[in-house]
Amino acid sequence: MIEKMRHILNYAGDEQVLASVFEIENALVLLSMIQGKVDFLKELKSRRNQSLDQEIKSLEEKEEYVRDVVAKTMKHYEPSEKTIHFPGTGKVTRRKVSASMSIEDSAKLIEYLKEKKIHNELIKTKEYVDSKEVKKALADVKDEIPGVKRTEEDESLSITLEKTMPDNRLNEPQKVEVITSSPKAIIHDLDISDL
Repeated sequence: MIEKMRHILNYAGDEQVLASVFEIENALVLLSMIQGKVDFLKELKSRRNQSLDQEIKSLEEKEEYVRDVVAKTMKHYEPSEKTIHFPGTGKVTRRKVSASMSIEDSAKLIEYLKEKKIHNELIKTKEYVDSKEVKKALADVKDEIPGVKRTEEDESLSITLEKTMPDNRLNEPQKVEVITSSPKAIIHDLDISDL
């Protein structure tokens, strides 16, 4: 398990998937440990004026990556499941996140809408963009639209960790017992100070 978690954190590629959906519990333990360390460092940063931004950013990137691995593992092994609960550890919930459009430059967008001769319905008297209507009207336009930044439809992932998880706020290496999902259960100590 320790090597698997280290392997996950080595950013082995976009298609990283755990060996089974049951190993998500190990990933939840790892997430809890990472979050505990991030919380500790944030608190430490607020008490000191030294810069800890780089370490916090690194841990937050690792946390995001583990979340991505959990999402891909759920899709791979349990594509129809939206929630998986691991009693005593946490639960993972997936849900759709709608595609969105944010207007970054109203002037460029107004110019574009005038060129397309659809500005009368979409631009109000003060020549501000009615974002809601623009999103509806331009939802099917595949070309790049000046003044608009798009995000593709995606799926969000919600992970709720149990409050009974180990407290990782102590300023010393934390060891957590993790059981692998092999035919013969093996217990490992995982020291997050090496992450």
